[in-house]
Formats: sequence, C-alpha cells, structure tokens
Amino acid sequence: MAKYSKIKSKVHPIAYIIGAIFLAIIVVVIVVSVPKKSEQFYRDYFNAQIKVQNFNQESLITKDHVYKSTNVADLEKKIDSKELVIVYIGGTWCSSCLNEVAIYSSELEKNEELLAKAKNIYYLEKPETKDLKGLNEFAEKFELGELTYPTLLSFYNGKLVEAKYYPGGQTAKDIKTAVYLYYDKLLKEVK
Repeated sequence: MAKYSKIKSKVHPIAYIIGAIFLAIIVVVIVVSVPKKSEQFYRDYFNAQIKVQNFNQESLITKDHVYKSTNVADLEKKIDSKELVIVYIGGTWCSSCLNEVAIYSSELEKNEELLAKAKNIYYLEKPETKDLKGLNEFAEKFELGELTYPTLLSFYNGKLVEAKYYPGGQTAKDIKTAVYLYYDKLLKEVK
C-alpha cells in the first residue's frame, strides 16, 4: 500500500479552476441566448406576419409591444386580484390575429391613462390543433360562449367588463377604430 501513496495527481488544481470557469461561461451563454417570453412573442408574430403574402406594414408587431405571455391558471389569479386585466387570445396560425395583434398593442400604448391602469395585455396562445389547458373552463366561468379568434377581453374587480370578437376581413383602419372605441369605452367603465 505504501507504493500507491507516492503517486501524485497529474491534474494541476488550476485545470479544475479553468474547467469550472469554462462551464460557467457555457451556462451564461445558454441563459443569455434563450429569448425572453416577450422577445419570443415578437419573433413568432413578426415571422408569421412577414410570411403572409399580403401583409400590411402597419400591422407588423413591434419589439416594444405591451404583451405578456401567461397561462390560464395565472390569468385567473390576476383577474381575482381585482386589477384591470386586458387579455388577448389568439395565435400565429390565425390570419385575423396576425392582422390585429399589433393594433391592440399600439392603440393601448396611445391610451396612456388606460395603459397606466392595465400595464400590459396578457396573452393566451391558443394552439391551432389542440385545446389550451383550462380555456374551456375559463370560457364557461365568465360565460364567454364559444370563443373565436382573435379575442380581446377585459376584466375589472374580478368580473368581465368587455368582450370583443373581431371578425376577419376588416381593413386596418376599421380595426384601429374598433379597438380605439373598445379601449375608450373600457376606460370610462373602470374610472
């Protein structure tokens, strides 16, 4: 046994330090390269919008949008908090959603008083081919009926204030006007 006690380690301790630093750098690069939810929202919608043959420059989502991705459970908690909650339900598969998503954000940003109360629009992404977990129960709870997309909803004091379903095929000007009126009416109701 004595002969094995004389064997020295061939790895210098500095190699362990360099290895640890290298692993830390890799972890930081991975964390930094994963986009935030708001960046992912922008990328998903922007990429889908520019692939549409007849996309309208005014309808393109901007990087400084006011959307915040959420899920049904967290959304219900937010609604129960009695604050003003604006919700957009849609997806990049929906051509009407692609035409309207930027308008919901830009019109809310223009209505500074309402934006100060709501702070953002909560986004529920409805998958094209399957149900969103909890969405049917959510629709029943607030008596929304069968949802069509895009859907814009507003809640205040834990109750549905306004539900707006926009049919596809409207011009950008018509959509802007409808959303402006929707937000104006909502602001009057929550004052």
